[in-house]
Amino acid sequence: MTTNIPRETKKIYITGEINDTLANEIQLMLLNEGSTIAPLRMIINSKGGSVYPALGIIDVMDLASYPIETECDGIAAGTAAIILAMGEKGHRYAHMDSRIVIMYAKSSQEDNAAVIGEIRKLNKEMISILANHTNKTEKEICIAIEKAKGELYMTAKEAKSFGIVDEILD
Repeated sequence: MTTNIPRETKKIYITGEINDTLANEIQLMLLNEGSTIAPLRMIINSKGGSVYPALGIIDVMDLASYPIETECDGIAAGTAAIILAMGEKGHRYAHMDSRIVIMYAKSSQEDNAAVIGEIRKLNKEMISILANHTNKTEKEICIAIEKAKGELYMTAKEAKSFGIVDEILD
C-alpha cells in the first residue's frame, strides 16, 4: 500500500529589481518544477522593475501545472505587485507590515511617441492582469491609481480588501 505524503513547499525568492537576469532565473526555476504536485511559494520583497521581464515571469506562472503561492515579505511594488496578485487564489499572502504598491509603467523616453504608445499598451495589459486576479474592474483600478496620483500605496489589510492578497500573516 502506498500513501501520498505531501512534499514540502518549495520556495523561490524575488528580491531586488525585476530585470532580465532575475526573470530568466525565476522562469527557469518555474519551468524546472515541471510535474511537481507540491505547491511552490514565491516570496517577494521587490520594488518592481522592468515590465517585459515581469511579463515573462507572469507567462510562465500562467503555464504552470502546479499551484504557485505568493507571499509579500516587505514590499511588492509595480510589477512585483502584479506577480503577487498572480498567485493561486486563496494562497496569496502578505505580512502585516508589508506594503503593496500598484502604479502605471513609466519610461525615461516620454518624449518619444512610439514609446508613449507602447507604455499605454503595457499599462492596459498590466491593469487587465490585475483586474483578472483581484475583485476590482479595470476602471476601478485606473481610478484608484489616478486618485493616488499614479502610485497607490496599500497596507496588507488594504491589499486584502483590494483583492491582491487573500490572507495576512503575523
